[in-house]
Amino acid sequence: MASFLFFLLLLSLASAAAVVLAADDNTTAHIHFYMHDTLSGSKPSAVQVIQAPSANGLNFGSVVVVDDPLTGGPNLSSALVGRAQGFYAFASQEANDPALLMTVNLVFVGGAYNGSTLAVLSRDAISEPVRELPVVGGTGKFRMARGYALLKTYSLDGSTGDAVWECDVYAMTETVDWGAAPPPPPLTPPSSETKTSNEGLDLSPNFYFLFFLLFHISICLF
Repeated sequence: MASFLFFLLLLSLASAAAVVLAADDNTTAHIHFYMHDTLSGSKPSAVQVIQAPSANGLNFGSVVVVDDPLTGGPNLSSALVGRAQGFYAFASQEANDPALLMTVNLVFVGGAYNGSTLAVLSRDAISEPVRELPVVGGTGKFRMARGYALLKTYSLDGSTGDAVWECDVYAMTETVDWGAAPPPPPLTPPSSETKTSNEGLDLSPNFYFLFFLLFHISICLF
């Protein structure tokens, strides 16, 4: 019975250590920017591609494809940090509670995240003062990302539909250097020489601490 309890204790300690180590491998990025959704003018960044069958304008059933600039400040002339590329569809029939199905890739073109992307897929209740949209993935420095975005309407032109949204994105991703695939093993047979060094072993200080802790617990129990 004592051996069985000792085995369960070892499993619990190992699981706890794995959770701690996994938490240490995560990092969270906070990105603040403004998204300019422009439907008017000679060069709009948002184009309606499907018209709602029952009414004119943007209503239930309308679909808009976007390539919206993302800027560091609220003005369109502010420094460009990326683009929001994708589409949104008017998915609510309630006129008093309009909501979009938003599917966009946030493509960053400057700064520390240049070339990386974040994918957002969510319902956007546009009449709410603050909306929370989930981040469902990413590429580059945001591979395996998960998180959320908080959207606020900074300005809205009721006659044209042009809007500026203030965005705060919080994305967490594992700090793993995925890099390129490792080279294939050599075709020649390995040397018969016995290696006595620890070369190639990746034993972190956390491993030694866990081994030391389990060793002393076993002495106390037996």
